Amino acid sequence: MTGTTIKSYAALALTLALLSFAPAQAAQPFTHDKKADLQGYYVPDWNVQTGVTTSYRAGHFVLAHIAIGSPAELKKYETSGPDADTPNYAPFMLQFDDTSSKKGENELGQTYYEITERVLPDAYTISAKSVTFEGTSAKLGPVTFTAKPDLKKIKAARASIAHISDGPALVGTLTIGDTVIEDVKLMWYGGE
Repeated sequence: MTGTTIKSYAALALTLALLSFAPAQAAQPFTHDKKADLQGYYVPDWNVQTGVTTSYRAGHFVLAHIAIGSPAELKKYETSGPDADTPNYAPFMLQFDDTSSKKGENELGQTYYEITERVLPDAYTISAKSVTFEGTSAKLGPVTFTAKPDLKKIKAARASIAHISDGPALVGTLTIGDTVIEDVKLMWYGGE
């Protein structure tokens, strides 16, 4: 081998060695599939005939709903991060009612708990096949949710007059601190 060839191999070996010590690209904490429009509210499953709503709780906190924003809202959040004007909002968040708080009544005569806890995401992934959420709350601790969406039910609900899915449109596992709740069934609701 010539001196030039040896220098070339040495340079290549040094480059490869340096690349092996380069830090790996950090994973994007917020991602969504543009083809998976899951925008809407996901509320605990309720029986139309009995009026009974399924309750998913940890201590005195009960899941009120999960909100997923539009693809445009998700893209903006993923690009720019939280909006300084709305620090208690994210286009994918979970809201819990504090059942130990006082109840109020809204203009429609419906009762609600006066204290709620929103859990904003530390990371999420949304696709047509699965949804994952990781967040942290000062009152609840770490909160995770993994589920499978039913796109057919969501599409049918959007087209219906009732604007609510016929049965669960999101089914998965919710973890609140040390409490693991499996088979969480949520109906899609378009909001008012």
